[in-house]
Amino acid sequence: YLAAERYALQKGVTRVGDMGRVSFDDDFASFDDLTDCLIPGADGMRIRVDAFVSLKAHVALKELIDALGTTRFGGDGKLRVGGVKDFYDGSLSSRTALFTRPYKDGAGAGAGIRLVDPISWEEMIRAADSMGLTVATHAIGSQAVDEVLSAYERLPRRDAHMRHRIEHAQHVSSIDTIRRMAAVGLAGVTPNPQHLRGDRDVIPSRLHDEDARYSYPLEEFRRANVNFGLASDAPVVPLDPLGAVAAAMDERNRFALGAWDALFGVTRGAHLLSLGRDGDDDGDDDGDGDGDGSSDRLGFIADGFIADFVVHGAECDASCTFDAAVERLIETRDRGVKQVYVGGKHVAGPAEKR
Repeated sequence: YLAAERYALQKGVTRVGDMGRVSFDDDFASFDDLTDCLIPGADGMRIRVDAFVSLKAHVALKELIDALGTTRFGGDGKLRVGGVKDFYDGSLSSRTALFTRPYKDGAGAGAGIRLVDPISWEEMIRAADSMGLTVATHAIGSQAVDEVLSAYERLPRRDAHMRHRIEHAQHVSSIDTIRRMAAVGLAGVTPNPQHLRGDRDVIPSRLHDEDARYSYPLEEFRRANVNFGLASDAPVVPLDPLGAVAAAMDERNRFALGAWDALFGVTRGAHLLSLGRDGDDDGDDDGDGDGDGSSDRLGFIADGFIADFVVHGAECDASCTFDAAVERLIETRDRGVKQVYVGGKHVAGPAEKR
């Protein structure tokens, strides 16, 4: 954990979503990591961590929260728990992401695979929802996204927002699906722009035109007001926020965003790490995604906001445009982070002399 934290700080990361160690033969591996490593080490954390465990451990997680009486750990609550994660399908690269049509170049691969039994999976997410837990579901193929979204839509609605998330959603079936994402009020959809640098060369050969039409639909997400952020999916791709911005701005990509939208997508991604819209252990139901208003107080330097920020060494004078400033940040991202502050406290880089 300490090595991962140091690496994150070198990249100017102040908050992460830890989706748990993947172990397909041990459903409680991520839960054991939470109880044996993260919670005991919470006092020494320098960055904010929102920790998820396997969906199959949802009962154990709820019992732990009830026994300890809190979802926050560490001196200033940097560690938050209350999320569960599961995999609905696989990946495009392995031809296991689930689509409605068979892969064009995958003899015998079919249309991908479901990694869950839909009926028992929906029973578990319904139970987790009733316990106040956040459900994050990996779904990459358009059929998987549709099935996960439909299951979320069948959950009881408590307000206009939903605490649950779809991880990736890199291929969707239609504009109607995107509108449904916005209408159900998902807490987050997290496409990974760095994945497209590998996917764009295989999409034409693997996917039918109908399945590729809304691949990486970031611009469509933005127009429909889907609550999305640009995730890293580390270690599958590097933990590199400015690398994600660069990928999202790449003009060779159909979905290329402008500098502000790309940068905001990463900032918004920090907000998507919420662990519930129905309040938390402080009982504050303000609909912001964290129960205490913290998500709505991140991402900007202003009065009343939480002072999580990074001092970057990229040079840009008063005549520099916003787009040019972002380009400078990207160009110097491997060497540009000078200082990192979390909650107003200096946590990495040389301390400023006063």
